[in-house]
Amino acid sequence: MASVLSGTEGKDNFSRLCRLLVDGGTKALLTVFNSSHPPSSLEASLKKNKATLKKLLKKKVIRQEQWDLLFPPSGSQPNAKKYDITLLFCLLRNICNLTPPLTTLSWDVLPPSTDTTKEANMCRLKWYRNKIFAHVKSTELKEGDFLQCWSEISKAIVNLGGVTEGEVDALKDAPLGEEYKNVLEDWYYHDLELAKEVSELKATTAKEFSKLSATTEKMSGDIQHTTEEVSKLKVTTEKIAGDIQDIKRSIQGQSSSGHVANISNVTLKECATSAVADNAAVSNTASASVEKPHTRPKGRSLHEGY
Repeated sequence: MASVLSGTEGKDNFSRLCRLLVDGGTKALLTVFNSSHPPSSLEASLKKNKATLKKLLKKKVIRQEQWDLLFPPSGSQPNAKKYDITLLFCLLRNICNLTPPLTTLSWDVLPPSTDTTKEANMCRLKWYRNKIFAHVKSTELKEGDFLQCWSEISKAIVNLGGVTEGEVDALKDAPLGEEYKNVLEDWYYHDLELAKEVSELKATTAKEFSKLSATTEKMSGDIQHTTEEVSKLKVTTEKIAGDIQDIKRSIQGQSSSGHVANISNVTLKECATSAVADNAAVSNTASASVEKPHTRPKGRSLHEGY
């Protein structure tokens, strides 16, 4: 049965671009992924990032059948060649230390033509995928739009690596099929889930940052209060030091006029008097605490009374 996409030139154009994105884009993204996680160490890399991937599975950003490709239930080695463009794009954004292009700071904005970084070319694939997906209901694309999209997508794919210009040109004449449209649609909706996950993460981060700011402000207030108390203590200490200096100067002045000697004599007398009083008190206490010998009452002789 003939494909519904092959009825008109517009439908053929749409199908060709879908195939270019799916076949060419998958091969190019696989090349980028392998540069970050070579096949020889893929299993170890995935295990290292298992916690991150598990969160994506829980959020349904990664589906169970994709998870089984990452961590085969049979225990066999994972094979990145089995990953589709949806899974590859997800892995590249989450476990390959890639960030949005510096020229846009976003995965959703078309970068300028001067930006030829791999991140920028990844953005181009996504941006043109969205543009093509806008025609998914009609599955038709005008010739002018087709040529412009084909040129930009082809350059992005070739720049990412793994695909030659000859291979890209060959895709124009390859048999058409509706399965490419389905893959493109799957990729589109998968990205929506990923965008939702990122949005929730940003909201959580903002909430935690707000809590941290409140704690920091409180600590700042406590530090300010402590600083004020230390300042007051410093003033008090300086005052005491000044008073001590005044006393020293006073004593030195009195010493020169013989007053210190008189003060010393009075002090000695007071100490002596105090000592005598203390000794007397101790003596009285000691005397009071000594028990008098027990005097047995005189008893009568045994023979008395008989």
